[in-house]
Amino acid sequence: MWLNAAVLFAITVKRTGDVSAASSVDYLTDDGSVASAAVPCSLVTGFALERCDYTRASGTLQFAANETEKSFVVLVNDDSYAEGTEITSLKLSNPGAGATPRAQAAATLQITDDMPESVDNPVDDGGPFVRQHYHDFLNREPDAEGFKFWTNNLAECGTDGCGEEEARGYFGGLLSLDRVSGNGLPGSALLQDGLRRR
Repeated sequence: MWLNAAVLFAITVKRTGDVSAASSVDYLTDDGSVASAAVPCSLVTGFALERCDYTRASGTLQFAANETEKSFVVLVNDDSYAEGTEITSLKLSNPGAGATPRAQAAATLQITDDMPESVDNPVDDGGPFVRQHYHDFLNREPDAEGFKFWTNNLAECGTDGCGEEEARGYFGGLLSLDRVSGNGLPGSALLQDGLRRR
């Protein structure tokens, strides 16, 4: 269970039985939605949606010989909707090298609203705005130094919100710096270029 307040949740996968050989398993979050059918984030369904309540997590956990635990992260997003408790599925599949999935190849992540909900949109504040962009474009929590840098830059803009062009420039710089440091997504250059052309 986790409060809906822009945090990360570490999910630990434990390997049992004969662990003498290296192995792997795929993981993913699954909200059960159909990608082509947009569901409003404000709709109260009891299900957490990956485009609203958390950032989709998927990948492969690689276990070395005799390694029994690995973790992956689910990034939980803050919003201003009073939705109550919501759930999403965590699934394991494609076990490798002699591994056999047990009955617990699926689990449920429960996300509980932070109360009381803000009447304002959380991303109207610099901190949640920067954090959400890290989640959406870089699929990670911001590092302390980068978070401080970007929130300070936005705060210096004053009440006009920097204007669209300046804000795009700030985030375009974020993508560029992250790409140079090796932390960016493969499409960061395209995203940055797309932001400049809007």
